[in-house]
Amino acid sequence: MNGSSDGFFHQLKRRKVFQTAALYVVAAWVLLQVADVAFPGLRIPEEAIRYVWIAALIGFPLALLFAWRYQVTRQGIVRSAPLASGEVENLPLRKRDHLILGALLLAATGVAYRAIVEIREVPAPIRLAPADEILPNSIAVLPLQNVTGDPEQEYFVAGMHDALITVLSKISALKVISRSSASVYRNIVQPVRQTGLELGVAHVIEGSVFRTEDHVRINVQLIEAATDQTLWSENYERDIEDVLTLQSEVARAIAEKTRVELTPDEESRLTSTRKVNPATYEKYLRGMFHLNQYTPDGMRRGLAYLHEAVESDPDDPLAYAGLALGYTLIGHSSNPPPGAWTTAREAAVRALELDPLFPEAHGAMAEIQLYYDWDWDGAEQSFRRALQLNPNLDFAHAHYAWYHQLLGDAEAAFEHMRRAQQIAPVTPIFTAWLGWLHWSENQLDEAIA
Repeated sequence: MNGSSDGFFHQLKRRKVFQTAALYVVAAWVLLQVADVAFPGLRIPEEAIRYVWIAALIGFPLALLFAWRYQVTRQGIVRSAPLASGEVENLPLRKRDHLILGALLLAATGVAYRAIVEIREVPAPIRLAPADEILPNSIAVLPLQNVTGDPEQEYFVAGMHDALITVLSKISALKVISRSSASVYRNIVQPVRQTGLELGVAHVIEGSVFRTEDHVRINVQLIEAATDQTLWSENYERDIEDVLTLQSEVARAIAEKTRVELTPDEESRLTSTRKVNPATYEKYLRGMFHLNQYTPDGMRRGLAYLHEAVESDPDDPLAYAGLALGYTLIGHSSNPPPGAWTTAREAAVRALELDPLFPEAHGAMAEIQLYYDWDWDGAEQSFRRALQLNPNLDFAHAHYAWYHQLLGDAEAAFEHMRRAQQIAPVTPIFTAWLGWLHWSENQLDEAIA
């Protein structure tokens, strides 16, 4: 028995089966590494790499079978014969060998072809908007670069990014992509044209933020997505207390360069800005940075910072609006703490007392009236006011859709949910909610899609 085993392993070694197995494993590993690096650049979904793994595993026994029976020499492929004393080790191929090699080649080709088909059939993670559907007044502000040299300032840079989107979103003539969708492109390097097609916009804003203790400088570039051509670039500098003025100046310049007209009310709001308390604004930015992580720890830390901001300056509407939004999010959770909705209402009321033109506060109030008070008339008035002040407020469109669904107006529900999805095209929640709307209307094929 032992002699038979020794003979078998001798045959494996002589036929170079072990060597072939080792080479195959190395080659498969290299292939997988190349696929892992190349797939994102080729816009192939990450999950498609599993088909490369499957193909490599299926191909392994085929490679061993080939190594057992054949050898590759300088003279070509030859047949390995059982080695007895005095026999020739390699023999010429016979007709049956050609059939076996053909079958092995066919099997390997089939495995590779099936893997390619499966990879191509994996749905793309992001839908590309048809070029003729992209509106000329559509714009996305990509995450701003932190050029302070201090990673701890990332919350401040994220806050400037969020604020610029918010100010631009209040311009009714612009279609502005939401922060949640724009933030997906942090650390993604790809052509601007590709980003424009994925987000469905004609223009892209890129920029950077430099901050010292009490001073901020923002560089912004307006880029035409279709041509990757920079249309305009400018630097803006202000003390932190004048940061709202800086944001308004940038927004007005972008509106001018994209040739959209401001309404008199929008012009007035962009020119009538106030100073901020730097310490309070700092706490507000930290609070919103953590809230936007959408994690339990982020909620706790974010609300704590916003409460500190309110204590620092009880007359700052920003912090109250942030609290209202934070507590409405908690109110939607599966196990909200007692008083979440009433605390949200108190914060929203205070924010609107301080600034009646604060769209996010109106949006938070609309959710409170809809989901907690069951005040249908009040909710509709708040939704309308929020969207009048900021027509690009994605969450207000989405919850207004549920309001219409609840009252039996499916057409209006779909209109507002599609609007939310267009504003946030790569944010999964609104696409999922659109699916739920189709399901509730028994439109099952559309729901599955």
